[in-house]
Amino acid sequence: MSAKGTQQEAQKAHCSPGPMPPVEIESQAPIAGEVGVRNADFIGRTSGLSLYAARDLESVADVWREFQGAAWFTPFQDIAWVEAWYAAGGRANGHKPFVVLGYEGCHLRFILPLAVQRSVGVARLIWLGQGVNDYNAPLIDAAFAARCERALADKIWHRVLNACDAIDLIEFTKQPERVAGEPNRFINAAAVTGSCSAHLINLQPGWKDFYASLRGSKSRRRLREKANKLGRVGRLRFKCEKRPVERCRLIRQAIAWKSEQLQRSGDRNPFDAFASDDVDGTILERTLVALAEMPDGQRRLRVDGLYVGDDVAAIIIALVGPDCYSVFITSHPANGKMKYSPGTILLVKTMQLAVRAGLSQYDFLAGDEAYKMDWCNEQVVLYDHAHGLTVKGRWAASVSRSLLWAKKAIKGQPKTMELLKNINRQRLKLR
Repeated sequence: MSAKGTQQEAQKAHCSPGPMPPVEIESQAPIAGEVGVRNADFIGRTSGLSLYAARDLESVADVWREFQGAAWFTPFQDIAWVEAWYAAGGRANGHKPFVVLGYEGCHLRFILPLAVQRSVGVARLIWLGQGVNDYNAPLIDAAFAARCERALADKIWHRVLNACDAIDLIEFTKQPERVAGEPNRFINAAAVTGSCSAHLINLQPGWKDFYASLRGSKSRRRLREKANKLGRVGRLRFKCEKRPVERCRLIRQAIAWKSEQLQRSGDRNPFDAFASDDVDGTILERTLVALAEMPDGQRRLRVDGLYVGDDVAAIIIALVGPDCYSVFITSHPANGKMKYSPGTILLVKTMQLAVRAGLSQYDFLAGDEAYKMDWCNEQVVLYDHAHGLTVKGRWAASVSRSLLWAKKAIKGQPKTMELLKNINRQRLKLR
């Protein structure tokens, strides 16, 4: 091995994602009969787990899809979302999949959907879709999550880093504090809270009583009055759009309204195609459209609209899992109907349908907007972690941590936040 290669291996062994236990010496021979291993390279064994790594999505898509039937995962680790994002721009942006599968005998226990991205001369190990995801986490068997301790997770990360191509930086963002109801042991012990949290509502059966627990009688009456007044403007109706062409049209409409709203407020706009130089929309917009056009897109992506006559007054784009309705975009036009709160009317209607469908959670995802905290009864703490493995990686990690610190500090200073928003509004006007 060359001196350079020896140095890289030493860096990987020394700079792990967490405190390193002694490396176990175990048999390197794969267990006969393991499911799906033909699609990935064997990278080692630890504590009875056999680990495999796939460097493309196609080879593991079927195994991934089958595992979803029994595993815990967030909507952003759904194989359909990942494939849509990868086709929409992940591949073009230089993300190289590094998907790790952990088997216990013949049973798949977890998938770490990772990627290596190289930009400005720095190779980063990140989560697949990290830039557009609200959650970044493993897909995991619930029983395994309950018995996976930090020491075992550290051993797994050790094997992953030793098998991964030469990287400069580990940079993980928006990692939820819990997976499958258990503490997320795959979060590094040195990780820090991110610049925002996620917010959700734990649903309960019996819509009438549950709604009353969220909103007082005066608030409920006021919203009914607004709905009645809006109904006098035109016939009020709710519709879950199922036609692919119309779904894509409503997605683009919702993004246009949301973009206008964010530009007016001066907030960061992830849908600003002008800023990203994307002539056909941002990668986020293209991901949603690609997902809507998939054969089973209706099962994973809902496009709900509130109509006044023939005109749509509010739209919610939601990702739907086995037990959760996750609100990705909620938007409405800035017109005279705003005084009737069409967005809130639609939100309550979709929440009611989620309760009646037997879902357990209504998730507003990441972001600390006031309306989310006003509705929700649970906060999900998200963790970020940046760790350099080389000189330039340590420099990049320092920059990443500094930016996170600055974001958190600014959010705690309302006057500074408003100043930055005003600057952003002026910049948009000049543009």
